[in-house]
Amino acid sequence: MTSGVPTSSPPRSSGVAVVWALSSMALLHCTTRPQASDARPVSSLQEAQPSRATQSNQQTREPGRGPHDDARGGRLFDDWRAEKKLGDVFVPDDPATPALDGVGGPNGDGTLNDDTGRPMPNHGHDYRLVALFGWDLSGADGTQRNTDGGGKFLLGHDLLADDRGAPEFRNWFARGGEGVPAYGEVFSNDDLDQLTAFVVKMRDGQMPRAEQLFGDDAGSNRGVVLRPGADVRMGRERYLGNCAICHGDRGAELDLRGGQSVGSMTRRDPMRVWFKIQNGHPGSNMGRQLQHADAPSTAGAISDVLAALCDQRAFPSLAGERNEPSAHSGCGAYLE
Repeated sequence: MTSGVPTSSPPRSSGVAVVWALSSMALLHCTTRPQASDARPVSSLQEAQPSRATQSNQQTREPGRGPHDDARGGRLFDDWRAEKKLGDVFVPDDPATPALDGVGGPNGDGTLNDDTGRPMPNHGHDYRLVALFGWDLSGADGTQRNTDGGGKFLLGHDLLADDRGAPEFRNWFARGGEGVPAYGEVFSNDDLDQLTAFVVKMRDGQMPRAEQLFGDDAGSNRGVVLRPGADVRMGRERYLGNCAICHGDRGAELDLRGGQSVGSMTRRDPMRVWFKIQNGHPGSNMGRQLQHADAPSTAGAISDVLAALCDQRAFPSLAGERNEPSAHSGCGAYLE
């Protein structure tokens, strides 16, 4: 990815607190967000499938430009099964077995189809868009090369360099193609609109991009490192203002993603934490937690919080959890 973003700190807007709580299995929620309603209530995947007539009518709309919830679109991008609260309704087939042995979906076996209607086996990506394009939306060409699944599922397609209009993006996500499953078979109309709105706003620079917060670093766990110029003091103030309500003053009150504190998760995988601050955590009451007047100032405020969480003394790992070696952390100079 080519970035023209300077490494200096973006403009700051002071006094805005960040409220967020992260988890991967089950999140303890301290904040609430309004739930965007689907065009049809989704109690099963069959209910989420738009008819061919409906799909045809949708082509005349202008998706991604209206008042669609792009933050929810980001959560769908992250983990649509969790965001839609499908539970056992859709379980991807086990990639370790040759049989298609999942549950639900258009084929009843935990698979999604490609653009020709043929089942696409789950090779370990679990049909998550983040596994196909990365947290930075740039696929194999982006700054992030160690996304879920070790980066081996990343497609050679950069969404941020794609000049398709919103209707074309929406049709692509609905019908599949170029390695993308046909999500229209499991997404509602609102889901598709919200996903499209998220991708278009990221592409058009209306929300912070990863390149504004991170630079390349092949030696770190996730291939990226926080850019210099963040205000650690301000980041700690933001944290103590609201985040401590859930995470505690030292960030160790909640057990995140299998035994990590909020600090250790940030030090190991800062892009994951950035993405969830910016869009919320799928399937939880955590929505977008920080939004300033423009993308650069929002990126700066998020950078402040991430830099503060890099301090292992102020935000230690959980008991029994090892500290992150400085050579592998994505914190760079902020690691204390």
